[in-house]
Amino acid sequence: MNTWSDISTDKMPKPGDRALIIVESSFQLLCAYEVISRYRLNYVLVLRMTGVGRNDEQLLQTASALGVSCVPIVARVHRLAADMLWAGPKLLPLLMRRYQHLFLGSYFSRFLRMLRRGVQARHTWILDDGLATLEAQADMAKSGRIQDLATCLELPELPGQTILHHKLESIVGLNPIEYTDRSLFIGQPFVELDMMRARDYEDILAFSRETSKSRLTYIPHRAESAERIAGLQRAFDMDIHYPPTCIELDLVRNGEVPRQTFSVMSTAAFTIARMFPGTTVTIFPAPLEGVDPQQRETVDYARTISNMRINELVGAGAP
Repeated sequence: MNTWSDISTDKMPKPGDRALIIVESSFQLLCAYEVISRYRLNYVLVLRMTGVGRNDEQLLQTASALGVSCVPIVARVHRLAADMLWAGPKLLPLLMRRYQHLFLGSYFSRFLRMLRRGVQARHTWILDDGLATLEAQADMAKSGRIQDLATCLELPELPGQTILHHKLESIVGLNPIEYTDRSLFIGQPFVELDMMRARDYEDILAFSRETSKSRLTYIPHRAESAERIAGLQRAFDMDIHYPPTCIELDLVRNGEVPRQTFSVMSTAAFTIARMFPGTTVTIFPAPLEGVDPQQRETVDYARTISNMRINELVGAGAP
């Protein structure tokens, strides 16, 4: 496994290298911050505003909290063609420059793939996109279109691939933290997406509340329905917290990390476990069985993380 210091020098970013970095979510921005901090790059950071849920608000707040300079570009998912007409004059001059490195926030984004064709860069890296990185790695292995990665996931390298592994150390190092008896539940919009039944989701919440050692705080996903969240709060008497930034950075900025974290299945569950070894993270994958094609691979990966627990019984009710 390669680390930050033993990559061949022809590929390794160097202080002062010009880099174009394009991200679409606050988590991708955290991983961009790792690259910027470690290599002291001469960077241009583009934030793509997708218009999806609270994504854009969190992305801008995360950039502000990290103190990085950035160029926001509005390219909404459902108005892409029209938005690109307005974004073109701001975006095209950035794309036309020459760079040593291009860092892209997502392997699967059609928008980023489109922009990539117009960028002159010596080397291209795919930044971490959470659990989607597992799917990206599987797709690359199948297709043979290998891309180099910078990721906080412990993935084995494919033939010809370079992976820059990290634990988001630059983020963790921003502020001293202490572990508290606070308990978190990280929400996901699986009910809204018709990927699981509301009853199964509520069974998991009930179990989490009963087994937590303190009052439960619910962190809604940016795409969850506000109406459904209000109903869950009334039913389970939980605290609701909408972090202004992504949850990982929110925990660091507050200086307090819960000893217990629960989630059906989310990127934040995995990154919190990786960043903060003093917390125990429990996931409940059963309701997604047969719905998420990467489910088994994700659960197998969770088994390699010492402070993660997998509960495959709760939420596995009959249809």
